[in-house]
Amino acid sequence: MITKEQALTYNNFRQIADNTGRVACINGAMQWLDDGQTVALNTPINWRRNGKTKIYKRASNAYRFSVPVRSGLYAYAYDYITDENAHLFEAVL
Repeated sequence: MITKEQALTYNNFRQIADNTGRVACINGAMQWLDDGQTVALNTPINWRRNGKTKIYKRASNAYRFSVPVRSGLYAYAYDYITDENAHLFEAVL
């Protein structure tokens, strides 16, 4: 789980589970990349910070935050790590 302090300081995150509680992996058993390489089963999805962490100061709960993140280089995705889905990620140095 990512804390508010980790959301402010860390730049790399790893998705450790998806919304169903299973281990997050990249599209099933194997994914073929454009250059002919494959990604093995249960490879965790790595995310990098893509902007500034937003802290919600007027919220009744002082732990609300939102971190914009991106994953991949050629096949890429954009998303947000928030206080609601922080339990699905871990911070990586």
